[in-house]
Amino acid sequence: MNTQDESILINASITPDTIKYHVAQTAAILFFCIVTIPLMPIILPIVYFVKKIEFDRISCTLTTRAVKINRGVFNRIEKSIPLDKITDVALSQGPIMRFFNIEMVQFETAGQSAEGATAAIVGIENGRAFRDAVLAQRDKITELSSATAPEPAAQHDQSTLAEIRDTLLRIERKITDDDAP
Repeated sequence: MNTQDESILINASITPDTIKYHVAQTAAILFFCIVTIPLMPIILPIVYFVKKIEFDRISCTLTTRAVKINRGVFNRIEKSIPLDKITDVALSQGPIMRFFNIEMVQFETAGQSAEGATAAIVGIENGRAFRDAVLAQRDKITELSSATAPEPAAQHDQSTLAEIRDTLLRIERKITDDDAP
């Protein structure tokens, strides 16, 4: 997507040690899995219990002006995302999500960090319909705000600018009259 006005300043290169990092990360995951497999009968019921509590505490609500998200077991998170700040609502679905027929709804906003979505919720029933409702309400809000937005200054009453000009001319005359001997 180079244009004629665009020139490359620097190309970032990826260090070969990145391969070693990913291999070490995979080895750590495999080691953790091998060590924890005998403990699965103890770990899985605990994980299920914590996830059940987390599931009971998740809510995502569309209001006339915002999307409100509440979640968390140990760390409670309440987030309100103004609709006029939402740039996109993305749906994603990995292979395990496809198997369980669920999807992740991600809310992206202008000025968000490079880490990805501002908020994401996994498992909203009929995520596509919810996404469409959020985007429709966002469009409704932005249309209303642009319709009621004040007109640009150039289109306002010209008499205000004329009054300012006349006042400046009077001040200038007064200054030159006071300076005259």
